[in-house]
Amino acid sequence: MNEFGSLVNVPEFRSLNVLQRALLASDGTLTELLGAVFLETMDMVKCGQEVRKGRAVHSALECMPDDTVLERQIALRGRRSSRIYVYAESQIAVDRFGPDFRAALWQTEEPIGRLARAFHLESRRELLEFRGPHADIPRQFMATPGEFVTRTYRICGGGRPVAIITEHFPVTLSLPDREGVAAVADPAGNEAGSTRQVLKLNVT
Repeated sequence: MNEFGSLVNVPEFRSLNVLQRALLASDGTLTELLGAVFLETMDMVKCGQEVRKGRAVHSALECMPDDTVLERQIALRGRRSSRIYVYAESQIAVDRFGPDFRAALWQTEEPIGRLARAFHLESRRELLEFRGPHADIPRQFMATPGEFVTRTYRICGGGRPVAIITEHFPVTLSLPDREGVAAVADPAGNEAGSTRQVLKLNVT
């Protein structure tokens, strides 16, 4: 039960607005999807980055204790509007990529999905968890107050996990007008409700 399409059976997911459902259920490159919806280029902003050992990361990454893992926090920001569309945390098993890809991870300001496309890497994504509206996000992201909806998924390539990604979307995010300008929803009247549900999916 690790397909993104399985979210349609979750009552809290069904209560979200159209854009939130589309973003949470997408298994493609989020950067390109956001750019197409809001008609602006998405830039990655690094909020934090550090190297950890495998013993201290998400179990679904299936690391050995001494594996090297790049852990970073980023935001995707609209180049024209300067609006933050999503905050993301990633744990990347860097030793499972080639040297050129590893160098790009360290040296560029590109999200991992965009880099994977640039390097023609074949991968698949497995949904691990969906979390309904909440305000519990890492302190690096607290520049934007309010509630978020969150998903966590695993990226696999070459027959093994290579990254765990957690993405936090503001609940105020809504469909833009024809010029790509997004309306800001009233959080008090947002149809997502106030239920705090966490849905964990089995990964096989």
